[in-house]
This record gives sequence, C-alpha cells and structure tokens, in this order.
Amino acid sequence: MKGFTLFELLTITLIIGILAAIAIPSFSHYRTNSYNIVAINDLRNLINMEEAYFTDHSKYSPYQCNDSSVGEGNYLKFICSKGVQIEAWVGSTLDFWTAHSRHTYGNKTYFYDSRIGNIHE
Repeated sequence: MKGFTLFELLTITLIIGILAAIAIPSFSHYRTNSYNIVAINDLRNLINMEEAYFTDHSKYSPYQCNDSSVGEGNYLKFICSKGVQIEAWVGSTLDFWTAHSRHTYGNKTYFYDSRIGNIHE
C-alpha cells in the first residue's frame, strides 16, 4: 500500500499551522481598518451635507445616528452605515459644529470641528 507517512502528515500540518498563524492576525488588522474607513467616510459625507445645509439655511443642523437609524430632528436625511455611530453638535451661535464618528468594530474615533476644518483621531 502506498500513502503518506506519519512524518509527512505531521510536516504538512505544521506548515498549515504556521501559515494560519501568520495570516489570521493580518486578516484581523485589515478587517479593523476597513471598519475605520467606513466610519471616516460617513463623517466626510456628513460634512458635505452639513455644509450644503448651511449654504441653504445659514445655520448647521444637529445630527445623531446609531446603526443605520436617523436621529431625532435630523433635517439632513443622512443615514449612516451599519455599525457607524455619529454625533454632531451645533455651536451656540449656530455658525459652527463639531462631530465624532466611530464604528462598533473599529478601533478609532474620528473628530471634526468646522472651525478647524479637518478630520483627526
């Protein structure tokens, strides 16, 4: 009878185990990064909608969404992606706003202030 020896089977199992040990952490890292990208893209889309709203109404709109739901008093009609949480606050003079965005499975929170004009962690 011909077949694989025990040594050959153990060697193949060891090689597959080493490859899996290398691949699984890399996959996890890429997956977390993709969740972070969704959160920052939703924040960028909200920025564009807030600025368009400001152009039409001379004030910003408060905004909040959790897991694809539109918050109370949302005049923007923006629905965030599944798993993304965004909260935006309007300043007391209604001429500036701040926001933060985070994905449930991501590891970063992104902040925006319209007075500064850029997104940061």
